[in-house]
Amino acid sequence: MAAKKDIARIQKKIDRAIKKEFQAKQAKTYGQLAVKTIVDRTRKGKGLNGDKLQKLDRLSDSYIETRKRYRKNLSKTTSPRKSNLTATGQMLRSLTFRSKNRKIELFFKGRRKRELTGKGSGRRNVDVASFANLFRPFFGLTKRESNSIAKVLAKNVSTAIRRIK
Repeated sequence: MAAKKDIARIQKKIDRAIKKEFQAKQAKTYGQLAVKTIVDRTRKGKGLNGDKLQKLDRLSDSYIETRKRYRKNLSKTTSPRKSNLTATGQMLRSLTFRSKNRKIELFFKGRRKRELTGKGSGRRNVDVASFANLFRPFFGLTKRESNSIAKVLAKNVSTAIRRIK
């Protein structure tokens, strides 16, 4: 009977360790990691094809010419020919997250200050991202990327469990 009580006590401590690991402060780590994964991959010119990574489609010749014409307004992380969804950089910089009920939600916040031409826009970043995602899918994580984040979580939970006395 004592063994059952010990197991129940240990299970409660493990449950508390998991809940504690996924509180706001710790969840921030996983949200930031998810955002960084998507932004870094996209800036490298990689998008999604289902659960696989693929090179983002080539830019059209006319759009390359437009980007050349407005080169001074381009983000520092791109060039006129580079297909990485980063003309001005506003959309990817607006990617953020919130955590609620042990879930992390990624979303795009705010409105665009200016377009590539330098003119004001007022369009919402979420609308720009939704449109871009139709033709150059990028918003999401592959199974490998998700597993990488899950490994960080598992390691942190494991460390928390080892602290249980």
